[in-house]
Amino acid sequence: MIPFLDLHKINSRFDADFQAAFREVQDSGYYILAEKVAAFETEFANYC
Repeated sequence: MIPFLDLHKINSRFDADFQAAFREVQDSGYYILAEKVAAFETEFANYC
């Protein structure tokens, strides 16, 4: 197989941050309309 796009290699430096963010949401028990979702929506809207 010819390697084309190694997402594991590309994203590995962000793994700790991804895991921490996921853990915060998971531990809160709120997945819909939660504080983290509102923060993401605001940041994403500002980015756009």
